[in-house]
Amino acid sequence: MFWFLFKRPIFIFSYPKSGSTLVRLFIFNLFRIRDNKEISFSHDELNYFMPEFGKGTFFRADRYRFLKSHRIFFPTLFKHLIVIRNPFDSLCSYFEYNKRIDSNFSLDINSFLLSKKGINFYSQHLKLASRSNGLVIVYEDFIENKVAFIKGLFEFLSFSYTEDEVDKLVKGIDRNKQILIESRSGLGEVKNFSKEKNYDRYKELISGENLKVIESLDILFCELRDRKTNI
Repeated sequence: MFWFLFKRPIFIFSYPKSGSTLVRLFIFNLFRIRDNKEISFSHDELNYFMPEFGKGTFFRADRYRFLKSHRIFFPTLFKHLIVIRNPFDSLCSYFEYNKRIDSNFSLDINSFLLSKKGINFYSQHLKLASRSNGLVIVYEDFIENKVAFIKGLFEFLSFSYTEDEVDKLVKGIDRNKQILIESRSGLGEVKNFSKEKNYDRYKELISGENLKVIESLDILFCELRDRKTNI
């Protein structure tokens, strides 16, 4: 079952809806540019090149160097990077995502936060990021300065790159193109990868106790973000 371990894959860990898809798109499309191919937003191609551990594409792929996972395991055994996003937006986004994709999903926001997908699951990723010897990518910083973070990402992966390649990636994977591709593919309504969201309305729905926990996580997130400014 664990034959893949001998391939020494690079893992990309993240709490769901934290921005790992955008990071994966940059890695994926660097290879496409080098093969003289156009930048692709195809989720099927992306998931084949960088499959999620345990999912269908993982078992169909012939070979791969990267594995995506929302579950944390063997973090000290493999080279890895972890993508984190502020806790409030991550948790609210994942809650809405579950409502969109699962017609049987019936939890309210507070029940979701207390479920196995909520606060405790996010905390696991934050703890991994705080002690990780891999590359920690803070989604908010990545969005603000893509060029610097792309270069840092490629250097961590020991990828050579040119300024022209980075420029093509940044210009090719911009918000407008991503929204256009998603709307054409019909995935925009479900995945919602490229849309800015404001979750302030949830502050009135989330219990005071849960808000305090999220605020404590946000303090840890901000401390980690300050320590990772050199990435």
